[in-house]
Amino acid sequence: MSSALAFDSAVARPASTDALAGHAAAAPALASTGIADLLRGPLRPATVISIFPSAIYLRAEALIYPDRHGADLVARRASGVVAILTSDASRLPLGAILHRPASDRPLISCRGPLHAFLGEGRITVGPLTVRASGWWDPRPRMPSDQPALLPEGMRELRSAVSERLHSPVRDVPVKLCGQLGSLRAALRRNDVTAALRAGQRMIGLGPGLTPAGDDLLCGVLAGLTLLGHPQAARVGAGILALAPGRTTDLSLALLRHATLGQVNTELGTVIQALAGTGRLHGALERLFAVGHTSGIALGLGLSAAVDLTSRSIRSRG
Repeated sequence: MSSALAFDSAVARPASTDALAGHAAAAPALASTGIADLLRGPLRPATVISIFPSAIYLRAEALIYPDRHGADLVARRASGVVAILTSDASRLPLGAILHRPASDRPLISCRGPLHAFLGEGRITVGPLTVRASGWWDPRPRMPSDQPALLPEGMRELRSAVSERLHSPVRDVPVKLCGQLGSLRAALRRNDVTAALRAGQRMIGLGPGLTPAGDDLLCGVLAGLTLLGHPQAARVGAGILALAPGRTTDLSLALLRHATLGQVNTELGTVIQALAGTGRLHGALERLFAVGHTSGIALGLGLSAAVDLTSRSIRSRG
């Protein structure tokens, strides 16, 4: 529900945080650097997208600034999506993570019509105020811009993804696999236009806040970016240009983060293990446990990116 916040016409910002939060103590959270600009920026209204026991998703509304005469709108700060997450939720690249699990019910007070806003280092939803007390980087640290991947790790990833794709519990739409095949074939022949046509048909495919098609594309885009595929930037920019209006606000935001190599911790750990840092088997199990289809879709997308990048490196060599 949209926030009804008073703006000072001279500076185009909400009324004071203390007045709106009722002087409530702020809960500390570890915030992603991927949302640092939103959290550190001026106070702005936000809209609650969805509330779960382990997560609250909000869309930060765009801030529009009038000129000195209060007439023409001369600049704006873009909107974005942020999440308040419990400590046992998947650590998304747009999240501020509390130090309490969902079983402690830290988000239970956020029900009914709620005012929400963020900025100046805080996120407020109704009676809950969260303060960024520390930061974490959602872009996994890689050994180089084009890291060498362990052959046995690539084989294990392909085998694990193939096994999960045939599990009825973690089913991914057959149509989605077909479009991924078209995208892979196009990039193998360096046809970015055809790859984007296939990607467009995947955007928003599937139910939920993060449809499986978008999760799969996040795996592809993040993998291409972090593994150094030469067409990563073009493919990412093309998907972002096509996505608005075709999927949810949350998925669109996650796609943006993926083009920057910013991913949830589970996917990031798998990518690092492929490059020789950490154990892959346990990392894959944790990834596949994310959501109903999200983890396997992310893994499927990453597997495609690994294949495409390794082929690109061999062809250049």
